Amino acid sequence: MLKAYSELNETTRGMAKLVIAGSSGWGGIDLRKLCDELGISSQVTILGYVHTNLLIELYKRALFLAMPSLYEGF
Repeated sequence: MLKAYSELNETTRGMAKLVIAGSSGWGGIDLRKLCDELGISSQVTILGYVHTNLLIELYKRALFLAMPSLYEGF
């Protein structure tokens, strides 16, 4: 997701900030370091685990929701 977001032009990234919510997942990737390497740290917010009330607000304000998966169980 971060790599794809970094490939958008600056104007498009400026219109839609990327917000990542959820506890760290499988693979132990350092998302903040990857954002720095991709040059998108100022346009990405990494929240980590969020409580239900904040999650509801994030859903309400989102332009879209993406839930990429590295593994599907079917």
